[in-house]
Formats: sequence, C-alpha cells, structure tokens
Amino acid sequence: MKTFLVAVVAVFLSAMIFAADDNDYKDAFYVKKTDTQSISTNTTTKINFNLVDYDEVSGTANGGWDATNKRWTPKQKGWYDCVVGTGVATNEIDHNTELWIGFRINGGTINWIDLEKYADKANIDRYQSGWTQEGPLWTPPDTTLVVEGSQHLWFDGVDDYLEGMVWHNDPESITIGGTFPLYGKMGCHFVQDAANWQKYPDFQVSLSGTQSIVNGSTVRIDFNVVDDDSFGWWSNTNKQWTPLKGGKYLCGIAGRYPNLTLGKSAQFGIRINGTTNHWSPKFEHNSANDEDGQALTKIITFNGTTDYIEGVTKHTATTSVNLDGVENGTYLFCTFLHP
Repeated sequence: MKTFLVAVVAVFLSAMIFAADDNDYKDAFYVKKTDTQSISTNTTTKINFNLVDYDEVSGTANGGWDATNKRWTPKQKGWYDCVVGTGVATNEIDHNTELWIGFRINGGTINWIDLEKYADKANIDRYQSGWTQEGPLWTPPDTTLVVEGSQHLWFDGVDDYLEGMVWHNDPESITIGGTFPLYGKMGCHFVQDAANWQKYPDFQVSLSGTQSIVNGSTVRIDFNVVDDDSFGWWSNTNKQWTPLKGGKYLCGIAGRYPNLTLGKSAQFGIRINGTTNHWSPKFEHNSANDEDGQALTKIITFNGTTDYIEGVTKHTATTSVNLDGVENGTYLFCTFLHP
C-alpha cells in the first residue's frame, strides 16, 4: 500500500472539494510537510506540518490551523472526512521496519489508521526486475516507503482539535517529509453537520479478523463491524448497504492481503446491484513480508429505492489467501454529496 495511495488521496481530496462547492460548506484545510523531521525510534511523534495549502477556517476565533502547536480546530460541529500521510526513504531504514500513521484528537488516544512494513531483503527473489546489487547487498526497486490513510471523524465545532501522528520501530531515528512522494500531508473536509445529519446519509463498515478468499473468483467481503451508519441501512445479513436517499455519494473501499504469494496480484471492487462496476488497479506482490493493499474511491449515483452496494475482491494466487482486517485494514464506506 505504497505509492498507489498517493493517487487515491488526490482523487479523495478532489471529491471532497467538489462536495464543498456544491453544498457551500466551508470548514476544510490541507497542510503539507515539505521540510524534514527526525523521528526517534519507538516514539509516537506529532508531525510538524510546515506549509498550509488552504485553510477555510483561518481567521475565525480560536479556529483553523495553529502553526505553533501544529494542529487544526474546525468551527462547524459534525462529521469530517480526513486524510493523513508521510514517507521515508528506504535507504535509511532497516529490514522489516514498520511505519505507522494516525490521528490524535484533543491530545488523547491515537487512532492508528494504516501501517507499511519494509520488506526483508533476505527472503526476496533478487532476480526480479528492478533489483540491483552492490557487493553482498541487494536493493529493491522501491526507494520510498509511503504510508497514508483516511478516516471519518467527529468534531464538536468548539475546541476539538486534530493532529497527525507517526511511529516507527527502526533501531535508529528516521527522517520523514521533504519532496514528493515523501512529503507529509493532512487535510479534512466537513461532510455532515450535527443539526441536519439525517439530510446527509453515510456509513462505514470494516472487517475484524480475517476472511479466507478462494482463488479464481470474485468474492464478496463479509464486513462484520459497523463503524458508522447514520440511518441503519446496512444489512449485516446480506453484507450490503441500500441508501434510501437518492443522489451522488462518495464511496470507497480498501483492503490488505498480508500473505499474498510473490508474483501474484489482487484487486478490490465496488459492486452495485450485483454487478462489479468499479475495480481498483491491480497490485502485485513483489516483496517478501510486504503487507500488500489497495484502495479505490468513486462517486456513485444511487436511485434511493433499490440500488445497493457491496465490497468484493479477487486475487491470482493458486490457493485461498486470507484477507486482513487488522488495524482497520479492510473497509467500505459511502458519504452523501448532493442530490
């Protein structure tokens, strides 16, 4: 789940901005980490974003981006779609280093939303295309380890604030931030207010534990945790969501295969009314111990009566492979944009 998420986040943010223009909602921001920051080993650290792309709350009393404390305070009560990410050059981290990304609200418990693990070179087929050798050391084609994720978050519109957090387990300090794709980024956009939340339906479901996915077939993902469902339209029996308000929705799916066979690929899809209309790009497993994942976001029109959505997946391995739901690794969501 490396560079593909850069494109996903770009689509995700552009869709959020589209929603803002249509509904005239103003609470939104996007900041970047274009300089570098040293992160100590095994230490949860706040990302010191240094560049404000835009901040529509700036200028309000006690609201907007706080450049001193590196946090953002929205002034509209309700739900927000938020994204955060950063990266590190692989030439400065050890094998099997894990890089985690998450949100912290009001300085409390951190919501860890994604991780990436650097491959163990000793267990990799070193004759794959793109690998290079210098003495006894082999170097993989990937030169960056990028971790990014998104989450649906609630703010009270008074003094709730948001920070981006990072953690790693490399034996030494690492450096995050800098130029693309290593630069950090964090942003939010208002999607649903407190007083009129029923006007703006949304839902998110996730997979807890694992699900065995047979080879050679498109398989429905049996999501078993309801993270959010404003109207109760999710059917846990049929594993599908049927919105009874017609209009355009921003929908997305993400998932992770921790043990996909080397050289094999997988995809995740959004199935509408029993037909898989949208597939994510294929991702191919090319590194031992790499926890491969993929994500997809689409704007989808529902008729408000019978249209329903499901999450599906498929892979090219020769045997069944487990889909991983650990740390919110596999989820499906939709949020209302406009009629």
